[in-house]
Amino acid sequence: MNNLALLKRLSLLVFFMLAASSAFCDYTTAAVKRDLDRGHYENIMAEYEADLAELKQDGSSQKLFEFYEQFVAYEDQKGLTEWTHAQPSNPVPWTATGLRFLFQGEGARGQGFAERMNKDQTDLYVGKITQATVYFKKAISLNPEDPYACDGMIQAARHIPMPETEVIGYYQQALQIMPNMGSIIWDMGLYYSPMWSGTAEKMMKFIQKNAVSQPKGSSARLLIIRYYEDLSFSKYGTGTYFYGRSEWEYMKKEFEGFLEVHPSDRRVRTWYSYAAFCGKHYAEANQAFNWLGEQRMGDGYWTDVEYVKAKTAAKYRYEQDAPNNIEPPTLR
Repeated sequence: MNNLALLKRLSLLVFFMLAASSAFCDYTTAAVKRDLDRGHYENIMAEYEADLAELKQDGSSQKLFEFYEQFVAYEDQKGLTEWTHAQPSNPVPWTATGLRFLFQGEGARGQGFAERMNKDQTDLYVGKITQATVYFKKAISLNPEDPYACDGMIQAARHIPMPETEVIGYYQQALQIMPNMGSIIWDMGLYYSPMWSGTAEKMMKFIQKNAVSQPKGSSARLLIIRYYEDLSFSKYGTGTYFYGRSEWEYMKKEFEGFLEVHPSDRRVRTWYSYAAFCGKHYAEANQAFNWLGEQRMGDGYWTDVEYVKAKTAAKYRYEQDAPNNIEPPTLR
């Protein structure tokens, strides 16, 4: 595992983990394009209202995130701009456009260290993130019941200067809307990460106060795993910190607790295989690879060639190291 590969995974995982559910969005990018191109905004809003209602009923629902994710994938900015002009008092196109700018800004930053960017990259990166905050603030002023604009501001605060009190305000506002929404807690926890705007001590304090109390299966609890990864990278530039058995046991407990509730979640299973393999825990890695087969998810982890090599190596090391071929722990 090289440093750049790990940083790439850490950067992309921010976005992947928001969609920790195994469900896929019914309202596809193709449907978004069709309705935006034709100005059928009523179809978009019908989907939005249904997804928001589901989120209000179940704070773990990912449907509204998946709805917004389609606009991030939508390639024509013109359609979103026309929607905000056609319905300037509608907060949804403002939030959707803000998330698109946020994603573009993160893309401009690339997968290396921010301080290594040239001036043109930095200007584009900061410009896009700043532009995103304008749209998020407008959306918040129009609709206090949708948590994703507040969540967007929390994500933006990892990239551009923003007073901590302001970030906390967005976090509290989002939790007032959806008290147990795991992705909000996840993003605030990342804000306190030593890889972003905080320290290991701040991140752990936040986790103990806000994530540990969440039920098994909440994406918020996955912050415990992320803590050990970010601590490892910030201290050593590698994943060696979770080579240790005691750290790995904490991580493994959270992986398996989440997968007990969400057994078909390939994103988290792929993450589990990556963490186990990089930490040299070959029994767990081999079992995770066997479950995944070729159906892994998350481009921030492996290329096709890397995946095959890691899967083969995990199987070989497990068979070599396991006395009498003892079966590894069962992944639920």
